[in-house]
Amino acid sequence: MTNDTRNASALSRRGFIGAGAAAAFAATSVAERAAAQGRDRLVFALSSYPPSLRPWANTGTAAGTAKCQFLRGLLSYGPKGEIRGELAESWRSDGPTTWTLRLREGVRFHDGEALTPDVVRRSFELMQDEKSTASLRGALVGVGSLVGIVLLCYLISSGSDYASYKNISESGSRWVSTGLNATYIITLIAAGTVLYSSLHRLGK
Repeated sequence: MTNDTRNASALSRRGFIGAGAAAAFAATSVAERAAAQGRDRLVFALSSYPPSLRPWANTGTAAGTAKCQFLRGLLSYGPKGEIRGELAESWRSDGPTTWTLRLREGVRFHDGEALTPDVVRRSFELMQDEKSTASLRGALVGVGSLVGIVLLCYLISSGSDYASYKNISESGSRWVSTGLNATYIITLIAAGTVLYSSLHRLGK
């Protein structure tokens, strides 16, 4: 190895160490400046980009965390789990399915629009829309479908083949058959959904 090569290698190592020290100093300096400037501000990193900020849409934890910073509901929960007013200053039950709420006065949206009963009613209408994802409607539909499939499979299963199983009753055999039939049906539905989605994307 020549002197030039050794010097180049040494400089390379010294340069690497120096660059690392400079980067560490720069990172520390940036962190200190950020801490000094952000003492009155909380910076929170989300796990993903919020896909939607619509108030009534349930689109995951990231969106829910962001919306909590600038949206308010009629009611919410206090530190001890008690119900407290947010946009509603008082509320009462007028029956099993009827509630009367008094809105706080002087509340305005970011664009200056005043909070009125018509605005609240419109929010409920949007939540009740068939295409709304409020209240985990999609998840509840999936759970309901699964329950329906299991119930159907139980009705069509007789358990008459329990004699082929060891140490299992006729009732147990019926539940075994129900589980197998439900698995077959769900597998077919999943395969059909994937196939339809693939063909739909290819058709675009």
